[in-house]
Order: sequence, then C-alpha cells, then structure tokens
Amino acid sequence: MYVIHRKTKISRKRVFVLGPSHHVWYDGCVTSAVKACETPFGDIPVCQRTTSELVNKLEFERMDLQDDEDEHSLEMHYPWIAHTFGTNVQIVPIVVGHVRDNLILKLTC
Repeated sequence: MYVIHRKTKISRKRVFVLGPSHHVWYDGCVTSAVKACETPFGDIPVCQRTTSELVNKLEFERMDLQDDEDEHSLEMHYPWIAHTFGTNVQIVPIVVGHVRDNLILKLTC
C-alpha cells in the first residue's frame, strides 16, 4: 500500500483497518467506539459516519473501551498509517471475530 500511495499521489480520505480479535471472542465483526487513536505522529480520527453505518446497516457491534484498549491487532498499524497518510485521513477500525456466511454475503454485496 505504501508504494502504491507514493507512486500515485492520490489523496486518501479513509483507511479501513481490519485485524483478527486476539483478546475477546466475537460473533461477527466489531468496530471502535473511540473518536481518535493515538500515535507518535499525532492522533488519527475514527470515521464516525462509517462506523455508525457498519453498526446500523451490517449489525456490527461496538467494542467497549477496555476491550478496545486491550486489543492489539489494529493498533500496530496506526503509526504507519499516520506516518504514510498523515493525520488528516480517517480510519475505520474493524476487529474480525467468527464470521458467518450471512455476514460475508452482506459485506460483499
């Protein structure tokens, strides 16, 4: 992704970040309830509009704050995203748990 970004110079508004759940078992996918994620390069805002749509239309759940802080699969990517795209980009954090066929169909349609 970094090479593509550097070669195309296309501005990115939103970056979807997906990772497996390492801390809590989830039936389906969950997204973050926080407003921003801290990095050494500055805070990256979470796209509230998109995360709300995931919750309302695709039946995602929101992680509680403690589970969000304990989960590490996504946070490892945030400094790289901030360094590569800057802090003007918004992120859509998605933690993937056990995904059933009906959710896969909803996500791909």
